[in-house]
Amino acid sequence: VPRLVINYKPLNSALQWIRYPIPQKKDLPNRLSKAIIFSKFDMKSGFWQVQIKEEDRYKTAFNVPFGQYEWNVMPF
Repeated sequence: VPRLVINYKPLNSALQWIRYPIPQKKDLPNRLSKAIIFSKFDMKSGFWQVQIKEEDRYKTAFNVPFGQYEWNVMPF
């Protein structure tokens, strides 16, 4: 079965870099005790479920011999 392989590395230069440092394990209990909202993402079965905003879909465009396509959802 052929697989689609796309190198999106050049896209990094066009994106805004937002850093979210991973917290230290020892700090988590204190931070979580003050939390109001908890959320959980089950990515084990979450393939093709994270939508891409319509205005950002053009950034995922790729060409193949039979056309050009854009992702509507995150390709993972």
